[in-house]
Amino acid sequence: MRALLVVGLSLALLGVVVSQSTKSAAEPTEVKWITKLDEGLKLAKSQNKPLLVDFAAEWCGPCQRMLKGTYKDPSVIKKSASFVMVLIDIDKQQDLARKHNVEAVPTMLFLRPDGTQISRAVGYKDAKQLTELMDSALRAAAKSK
Repeated sequence: MRALLVVGLSLALLGVVVSQSTKSAAEPTEVKWITKLDEGLKLAKSQNKPLLVDFAAEWCGPCQRMLKGTYKDPSVIKKSASFVMVLIDIDKQQDLARKHNVEAVPTMLFLRPDGTQISRAVGYKDAKQLTELMDSALRAAAKSK
């Protein structure tokens, strides 16, 4: 009887481990950031995905709120898998920020894999607002294929 109980518990635990591992493999648990735009563009071309480029700064309150809140929201994390996500610190990559006419942070650019701009958004966005922007960018990217 005791051996049967141990076997049953072992199988139950194995089932939990298997279900958790398949869930984590299927759905991302966090946004996967790249910090170099050229690397992001190469990846976007190879995966045929649009990019979301977030220009931010450590001293920017709304940027930090997005990084600690908006980008931690499960709906944003799930949607981020459809993009190559690039996080640019404007203080460390000032030339890139100037090149893309970033005048305020946060500024999010949605780009096609070839680097052409789909859209731009400036200012804090909550999860609902950001997922709507992401959906719009995905529709626009699909039309241009």
